[in-house]
Amino acid sequence: IHLNPVRANMVSDPATYPFSSHRAYLGLDVSPWLTTDFALSLLARELTRARDAYRFFVQAGIGITGENWLTGHPEEPRVLGDDRFLAGLRLERRLRCRLTLTELVDQVCREHSTEPADLAAPGRLRHHARLRAVVLDRALRLRIATLSDVARHFHRSTPGLSRSLQHYRSTEPLLFGGSSIDPE
Repeated sequence: IHLNPVRANMVSDPATYPFSSHRAYLGLDVSPWLTTDFALSLLARELTRARDAYRFFVQAGIGITGENWLTGHPEEPRVLGDDRFLAGLRLERRLRCRLTLTELVDQVCREHSTEPADLAAPGRLRHHARLRAVVLDRALRLRIATLSDVARHFHRSTPGLSRSLQHYRSTEPLLFGGSSIDPE
């Protein structure tokens, strides 16, 4: 977002654009309504180093164009940076599962004698809601898909699916939660 003025050819340096929070992240402006501490703390513990890392990250994005510029890192889709940038972050690292969402749905359905089409069909059967929550739980834990991906797959709303997941995790974690899936 902070590079939008650069991509729109309004400025060559995002720090010169006055209508952005970029300057506050760099420590050049103070906006009492803006909190930058959390985002910067993800880059480094010490504020000066965090601001330097942030500046480097944003500057590295200048000139990146095309439809791939918002694609996350291949090993960590939450990160829009290169290998060096990723290595500097303090993220929980887990191997990404090689199963696809469709394969995961098929596996859960086989385990519970249900057809995958039943989980995507209109209706509010409790059993199907639980199984959708199982799929979502495993997809998130194994980093196969996001909440939005699973919601689209099942033709459900993200808030509704999120509520199903919360209910599932709070009431039946042992019944459905154990993952017998091998991520490889």
